[in-house]
Amino acid sequence: MYSAEGDTVLDPFLGLGTTSVACMISKRNSIGVEIDPEIAELALKTMNIPVSYANRLINNRIEKHLEFIESLSDENKKKCYQNTPHGFKVKTRQETAIELNMLEDIISIDDGYICRYKKYENADTDEQIKLSLT
Repeated sequence: MYSAEGDTVLDPFLGLGTTSVACMISKRNSIGVEIDPEIAELALKTMNIPVSYANRLINNRIEKHLEFIESLSDENKKKCYQNTPHGFKVKTRQETAIELNMLEDIISIDDGYICRYKKYENADTDEQIKLSLT
């Protein structure tokens, strides 16, 4: 399945809420359904992650992507597209306009969380981006 920023992802079997955490760090809305109240409570605790941890997950994901691109043969690197907002190479045309965001705040509400985002910033990754483009 594929979802875009701002989409709502329905998880009919919420479990521990990892799909909702993935939605939080990728700027998607999520609705989770769990029939067991105790497991639903655990899911809400899973989603109560520190902003710094969520942003570390985002940075790790980008670093893994850059390592993947770097591991490609020169011939396959030539077939890559350029992500416009961030300037690094991507494999598909769909990825050319993706603008990454960091979490600024996670606000607890009665039955879930609201996330606020800020523009992506990471000096280490920016340096890796520059290195991968040379």
